[in-house]
Amino acid sequence: MINKNWGGQPLCLGQPITTQPSQSVLFMPTAHPRLNNQRANPRTAKPTLVSLALAACLLATAPGFAASPALAPLAGEQMLDRIVAVVNQSVITQRQLNTQIQIVALQNKIPLNQLSPSDIKQLQERVLDRMITEKVEIERAKQLGIGVDDARLDDALSGIAQRNGMSLGQLQQAVTQQGDNWASYRDNIRKQIMIDELKKREVYERVNITDREVDEYLKQYT
Repeated sequence: MINKNWGGQPLCLGQPITTQPSQSVLFMPTAHPRLNNQRANPRTAKPTLVSLALAACLLATAPGFAASPALAPLAGEQMLDRIVAVVNQSVITQRQLNTQIQIVALQNKIPLNQLSPSDIKQLQERVLDRMITEKVEIERAKQLGIGVDDARLDDALSGIAQRNGMSLGQLQQAVTQQGDNWASYRDNIRKQIMIDELKKREVYERVNITDREVDEYLKQYT
């Protein structure tokens, strides 16, 4: 069970996070001055506030790319960096959270400067929730020995480029124009492949039926 705490109040955020008993997540109060005790309600979330997972995979399905301006700092980013969440032995800092929010906003054309304080708060909560979920899933994948070598990653990136009618070089240029770093983008795709493999394995383990179970079932109806 994960205890979520944002500014002293529990949050109701997106999808639940499944963890192993040994995993622990600690939330730290955010440094953002506008984050108050308002609860986030997924049912009233605006369609533009998509999860980080969708944003990370956006290039895989988008028909093309449009150049975007460089990342602009969020309000309060000039403050000293601080920890906003602890996931086992790793941490998520305010600066990392701000960066991911900016990437989500650019990739989904969300005008941060036009969002209300409540929408900014909701976006921060959803992105942080996704970042924590990803850390938990990646850790679990590593525990199961799931990895993605460079050859497989390059194949996946080539497939993304082809689906968008680009060469690999053009994809790299488009990613840079989106305001992302190519190495960071490669790492995000590697993580998404690992998470996909983890989910496939967990689904297979849940639906895998042994020969003995089949025999026992047949005995009941023959």
